Amino acid sequence: MVSILRRNPEMVKTEFRQHPNVISVAGVSANNLMNPSQVTVARTDRADEISVHRIQADSGFLDIYQIPLKAGRNYQMKSRRVVAREGPDEFLINESAARALGWKMLPSDPSTNPVGQPLRLFGGDQLRLYNKKELVGTIVGVVEDFHYQSMHHPIRPLIITPDHWIYTLHIRIRTTDISETLAFFKNTHQKVEPGKIFTYKFMDEKIADTYDKERQTATLSFVSAGLAIFVACLGLFGLAAFAAEQRSKEIGIRKVLGASISNILRLLLDEFLWLIVIANLIALPIAYLLGRNWLDSFAYRINLNADIFILSGLIVGTLALATVIYQTFKAASANPVDVLRSE
Repeated sequence: MVSILRRNPEMVKTEFRQHPNVISVAGVSANNLMNPSQVTVARTDRADEISVHRIQADSGFLDIYQIPLKAGRNYQMKSRRVVAREGPDEFLINESAARALGWKMLPSDPSTNPVGQPLRLFGGDQLRLYNKKELVGTIVGVVEDFHYQSMHHPIRPLIITPDHWIYTLHIRIRTTDISETLAFFKNTHQKVEPGKIFTYKFMDEKIADTYDKERQTATLSFVSAGLAIFVACLGLFGLAAFAAEQRSKEIGIRKVLGASISNILRLLLDEFLWLIVIANLIALPIAYLLGRNWLDSFAYRINLNADIFILSGLIVGTLALATVIYQTFKAASANPVDVLRSE
């Protein structure tokens, strides 16, 4: 049985708008907005075709996601009968699609503006519903490029078409009394769709889901780095203790001859300081290559600057030196008489 949302979407949207926390409501035909279908479009005056992503929604889509228009207007919704018989005849495209189709949108040259230009659309499930091989419509507006996929993907050409075959409602709400608002939505859903399970998800959660792998990688990297630093500091602590023990007689003699604690600290730290410098010279290029390789998986990313590696090197170096200084200070502060007597 076709759900009431698909049979009478305006009635359902009206019911959900009753709550004062509701700002706007839109119907979208795709179950997953961040993974839209693909269709082929072409200008009527050209033979070349391009593949674009397609979002099918009602006219409230731009308002609910606050997508600005760069040119033209939003499309107007036809009646369901007209759409079923003729198909939608008004389209929105994004700036990337306008450029891909050859329109540069120069303010000084109206001929480069796609608004009012005809467009042919091929493929997609909706065309099978209309029993047509293609839809010919008019571009009525150009929307600003926006991210409808994760940052792993560049903004691709997109066409937005009006559609009454709604699968989901997208609702923008105020952030006050969210639990009470959700309770209202659940009751309203039971009212309009009795017996069916009410499900919902916040858009920020859906966006966060696309970065699960990155969060897991960050957590694993943080834990691994913490364990590596801890083990390295333990190793340095033991190495410093061993070196101080091996040179305890030398340290005692130097102190008897008038060497200060700072002189002895500098003597012992010199050999460890070179080890820390060499370790950083090996580790930092490897970290840069790994970081750049990971960032290359994103279409939009930051650049790795030297200050990131200088800061990390200073932090690790400070931790290592603090570990060594503690042990060497103990050796340098020991009473030389006791040390030499034991020898």
